[in-house]
Amino acid sequence: MSGTTLPATIVVNVSKVAPKKNKKWIGAYPEVKKEITVKVDANTKFVRKYWGKSSLEELTVGDKLDVRVKTNEDGSVTATLVKDDTLHWTWKVHNGAIDGLDLTAKTFTLKQKNGKSVTVKVDAKTKIFIPNASATSTFDGLQNGQIAHVRGIINNKTKVITASLIRVSAPRVVAPVVTATSTATTIQ
Repeated sequence: MSGTTLPATIVVNVSKVAPKKNKKWIGAYPEVKKEITVKVDANTKFVRKYWGKSSLEELTVGDKLDVRVKTNEDGSVTATLVKDDTLHWTWKVHNGAIDGLDLTAKTFTLKQKNGKSVTVKVDAKTKIFIPNASATSTFDGLQNGQIAHVRGIINNKTKVITASLIRVSAPRVVAPVVTATSTATTIQ
């Protein structure tokens, strides 16, 4: 990629071409297993796997893309649609313990009960809720060991969730078990 601001270019490694031939095509026709440089601009529509709105900033190197292009008079191509099949909204809430909190990068690892881990990335749009915190919870309020529930956009290749919501569970209070005994008195 040539950057995250439009206009820009992306280099795509072609794995499939449809249609196989196009008489109206100007320039070299794309070939399987070859790279092609594609221009993206303000008219390019970016979407995720299940057609959710996306942007150039969400793309990462190695993502599986479905790119629809049009030819330009100079033989170059401009994308009309870029669908990132690697990104999608998390259908389930990811739960686990916060570990490896990085305040500078605004990331942490979420260690889930199933033994799997995902990296959670926080941006300016992320909403964070921490019990017993001030009205506006921030990333600085998170701590290693806290149990968090995370929703957002997951990249299935890199296992990174760009969080839209992080909710921290209230700590569990374990109280000692108190046994009560009663005595019955009979009055005659």
